[in-house]
Amino acid sequence: MSHKPTESTTLVLRTIRAGPPLDLWLADATFIIVTTGTNVNRSSFVDKKLRVEKINESHISVTIT
Repeated sequence: MSHKPTESTTLVLRTIRAGPPLDLWLADATFIIVTTGTNVNRSSFVDKKLRVEKINESHISVTIT
């Protein structure tokens, strides 16, 4: 039995408001995707499996699988 490997996408997001990004992410704050300048928020990923990692005080990386 074979299956396709899971594809994943990693986005680097920058917070619009100051503060710890993980707290803001969980509070459904708006973020900017660093590479494209597109605004996103937590509800955009409501049905996805996510791994969120803090990069620094204003950036997080979100891996979507």
